[in-house]
Amino acid sequence: STKVFETVAILVFFVAVLGIPPFLLGGCTPDNDISGAVIGQLFVVIVGTPFALVGLNLIGKRPALHELAEGSTLATVGLRQVARTIGTLRSKYPNLMWFFIGYTFWEAATGAVTTITGQYIIEQLSNPAVSFANVAMIMIICIIPGALIGLRIADKKLLTSKQSLLGALCLFCVSVFCTGLFAHTPDTALAIYPIVPFIGISNGWIYPAQRNLLMELIPGGCEAEMMGFFQFCSMVISWLPPLCFIVISAPEALGTMRWALFIVPLLHLLGAIILY
Repeated sequence: STKVFETVAILVFFVAVLGIPPFLLGGCTPDNDISGAVIGQLFVVIVGTPFALVGLNLIGKRPALHELAEGSTLATVGLRQVARTIGTLRSKYPNLMWFFIGYTFWEAATGAVTTITGQYIIEQLSNPAVSFANVAMIMIICIIPGALIGLRIADKKLLTSKQSLLGALCLFCVSVFCTGLFAHTPDTALAIYPIVPFIGISNGWIYPAQRNLLMELIPGGCEAEMMGFFQFCSMVISWLPPLCFIVISAPEALGTMRWALFIVPLLHLLGAIILY
């Protein structure tokens, strides 16, 4: 349900709050894409800054829950805690350890979809009939039924939590792979429209599925520690897919974003194999 509310908020922000008609940014072409990007960034800053300030103000001040151990600093205490958690996982909870390893790879891939979509559509597809705004709108809307699918599977026990997560990963993997397979030139750009809904559905499905499985695997008494490590795993290699995408698509390498895009399903597949 959290993912549904989050998606609705993004959709409202994208359409109503920003007040940018889809055709305004959808008309971005190689001649005016910079103007469209500037308009988008300007509205995001104008509208987002007050919300950010309100959020920071609501956090407020609170006393520290723990004192730093002797010899520790804020720069090293987090790394030491990660090392201790890894040791605990290896010795006591190997199944949970493999979940975190797989999650590290597939979450990096899931996050990269948002990062590289705009560049792929504008530069690789480069077709006026396919706008980033339209593709993003379809993807965001389809996240909602995806999240509801994940919730229904869990509520009705149609699949185990692990099977549900593997299903979401497989759908994500196949959808992005089909994008690179069928929508990779201006002439084939329209093929992205029937594929994008499945990317959105898998994006919405994967979040409740992975959290449901995590809750089943976390032992009682160390929820806070494992949720902190969960957040660490979501960030630790988030830089890898965009970096590989840039390197592979560079003229000195393959020179096309089509093959660079396959880094995303590759990481999803690797994560699913580790989970399985």
